[in-house]
Amino acid sequence: MKKFIRSFIIILPIVMVKSLFAFDGEMTLGGKNIDVHGFISQGYLHSDGNNVFADTEDGTFQFNEAGLNFSTDVTDRLRIGLQLFSRDLGDLSNNEIQLDWAYGDYRWRDWVGFRAGKIKIPYGFYNETRDIDLLRTSVFLPASIYYEGERDIVNALQGVGVYGDLALKWVGSLSYQFQWGQQKVFEDGSTAKYEADQEQTTVAAIEEIDLGDIYTFSVEWETPIPGLRFKEFFMTSDRSLEIRIVEENSEDEEYDSALSSRRTEDIETVILSGEYNWNAITVATEYATSQKGKEGYYASLSYRVNDWIECGLYYSVYYPYKDDKDGSELEAQGRSAHQAWQKEWVLTSRFDINDHWIWKIEGHFINGTGQILSDDNPEGLDENSYLLAVKTTYHF
Repeated sequence: MKKFIRSFIIILPIVMVKSLFAFDGEMTLGGKNIDVHGFISQGYLHSDGNNVFADTEDGTFQFNEAGLNFSTDVTDRLRIGLQLFSRDLGDLSNNEIQLDWAYGDYRWRDWVGFRAGKIKIPYGFYNETRDIDLLRTSVFLPASIYYEGERDIVNALQGVGVYGDLALKWVGSLSYQFQWGQQKVFEDGSTAKYEADQEQTTVAAIEEIDLGDIYTFSVEWETPIPGLRFKEFFMTSDRSLEIRIVEENSEDEEYDSALSSRRTEDIETVILSGEYNWNAITVATEYATSQKGKEGYYASLSYRVNDWIECGLYYSVYYPYKDDKDGSELEAQGRSAHQAWQKEWVLTSRFDINDHWIWKIEGHFINGTGQILSDDNPEGLDENSYLLAVKTTYHF
């Protein structure tokens, strides 16, 4: 019931705004035109082999999103805006209403502008727009790069940014972004759940997550070949985890407390991206690696059949320990070898009912459990599993 109430609180304003103001996506307040946009989605997940974030083996409707954003031009060069966002994916987020992003954007020249506030991180090609279901074919972005379990740590930072576009004449154009800031990561959020799950020999709880200063830099090259672009993204931060490790079946609080530890890590992530759009076809690939030893990549293809049908396919590969891709070291620790990788073939279809309403259906064929949580599968992990995802989204 609480989840329903939280969803209703954010969905009701969207419906009211749509009905009262937003046939054209605008409203007027104090003489200012305010752009108003939003979306509501509801999905269904069903799996065989393993639970994926939720009790998906029995089928679940705990998969929904809602957002409402406002933006306006204060002057010719200054624009402000914010978005409220809520989602539910099994135990993740539970329809808590969040300030997804909120910032002021001052565009001084084409080649330089400034942002301050809660700023979306340009992580890969699609992180800044991953909440906009309208802009992609698939239900889920490839997990090797855009893993839902670490969404809260790559979504946005609170700080400042500099960006701009540079025309290079006959060799295309460059867009760049530099950001500096910090993050608030909740101890009961998706990242905390993922980190706790990595403590395989014991039950672990994350008491505290501290993030130091975060720096990001990205540069995107629009080539002179129409539809072809490349991007490089770099992020570095210091992360400190206070971990309370609880032995299974232990009731000795003093003993458990003695097992607590603090782990400090320097995290550096690099993502290389490429995309080509040609008529109704889009081909994309991205590769990510981190100082922690993670590695992931995917290749995708989508085709717009007609105005109301689009089909897609991608193959995604992820290694949590790129120096142990066959899992031999994990087996020596008493863990399953298939936790050293996750490889997915994903087929998806999208149906545009009208300009505001879409449906999607998607099948995942998964080998390996590198990103499937043991906590969601207390009876053990199967090497192979399948996931069906159905989702409908209304947006304006």
